[in-house]
Amino acid sequence: MNTMKVKGFPNYLTNDLRLKRLIKFAESVADTPHPLLLLGETGTGKDLFAEEFHRASGSSGPLVAENVAGLDEQLFADALFGHTTGAYTGAVSDRQGLIEKAEGGTLFLDEIGDLSVASQIKLLRVIENRTYFRLGSDEPLRVNARFVFATSSNLLTRIKNGLFRPDLYFRLSAYEVHLPPLRERKEDLRLLIRHFVASAAESIGRENPTIKPGFVAQMEKHSFPGNVRELKMLVLKAVTFAQDGVLDEETGAMVLDNHLMTGKNAHILIDHDPIELSDDIIRFPSQLPTMLETRKALVAEALRRTGGNQSKAAKLLGLTPAAVNKFLSKYQL
Repeated sequence: MNTMKVKGFPNYLTNDLRLKRLIKFAESVADTPHPLLLLGETGTGKDLFAEEFHRASGSSGPLVAENVAGLDEQLFADALFGHTTGAYTGAVSDRQGLIEKAEGGTLFLDEIGDLSVASQIKLLRVIENRTYFRLGSDEPLRVNARFVFATSSNLLTRIKNGLFRPDLYFRLSAYEVHLPPLRERKEDLRLLIRHFVASAAESIGRENPTIKPGFVAQMEKHSFPGNVRELKMLVLKAVTFAQDGVLDEETGAMVLDNHLMTGKNAHILIDHDPIELSDDIIRFPSQLPTMLETRKALVAEALRRTGGNQSKAAKLLGLTPAAVNKFLSKYQL
């Protein structure tokens, strides 16, 4: 089978029929104004898919990408909307937000599943109204950018646990693409290995090594919890350690034997849902945490379970909302 570059997605290499169908679908909606939601495990190439999708749209504006994991409500609002001078302490000049930077193009927000509920509400209003306000300004601005969202989280699980708003999910998923993990498209392994071997050799200034069937066979044994990103890293290691310009079975075995994500650890990146312990069991690390560390962890877990709602978290902890708020303020949590 020949190496295939899908029309409109020239940098996305695949021979997988399901993935090619998804790309064809994405091409067909690339010039529409509706959001695209990319789902899939970490390392499946959601960022590259977003880049190719933007290219296929023919937009005259730029692609602006941001990973929103870890951004609290204030940081997210400032990043998305920008601010005016004096909007808050430290705002010494006007700042463009991501929406404004993506004018006429595409705004790609990665790890959208990790947004706080408060930030989700802000995002929902922007998508619904197609308007926003810079922080510190009462002048409405029009959204003139296409939205692409991505997450490696299981959104249905997060919705069930109250961590993600179902109304936002339905707004994000006008067009939804679930990128398959590499372990489900093993026919792409040879194709991707050849591509990554060439780029790895170039990056370290070496001639392309010869790829033996034994090397590919070794890679085929691995489940690739880190997907294409993990394969790229393994190939770089193999090319670096290749003896006499040959990648063979021994090289593949050596690289995998020294790889963290094999054997008993291989499930870690595949299972994105939190581990559930029985109600009467708490497992502590070998070095016991302090009382303060334990209290912080307990409050953080209660807030996680309630989507950041302090009143509901207080009820779970048997405290008053005022006590929880005081604790959060005291320790700047």
